[in-house]
Amino acid sequence: VSWLKHRFDDYPLHELCLDACVKTRDIRNHMKRENHDHHHLSAFSTKDDETQMTPLHILTINPNASPGTILACFRFNPSACLDLDIMGLNPIDYAQKNSIESLVTLITALCINHIDLTE
Repeated sequence: VSWLKHRFDDYPLHELCLDACVKTRDIRNHMKRENHDHHHLSAFSTKDDETQMTPLHILTINPNASPGTILACFRFNPSACLDLDIMGLNPIDYAQKNSIESLVTLITALCINHIDLTE
């Protein structure tokens, strides 16, 4: 069980996204701090964990994440919608399984941002 507790020690945004009380402002504040500290969005915004999950994967699995929180994370790394984890699933797949509201949020964001799903 200790490995689970420390799974996201090197992934602060992943840990935040898994938090049952995560709020949109938490994601935005994290990104603002990161942007300020590094003068650009660092790898922590976009990097995958050992399971190749991005923060967006984690949020779409979190049943407490609101569509606004998911959208805030999406805005910092839109292409993460298409990133596959080691199970061959992307955040859209997880949203489809876990929350229709999250799925609609991601699909709408993809359409508005003209992200090509065929690439």
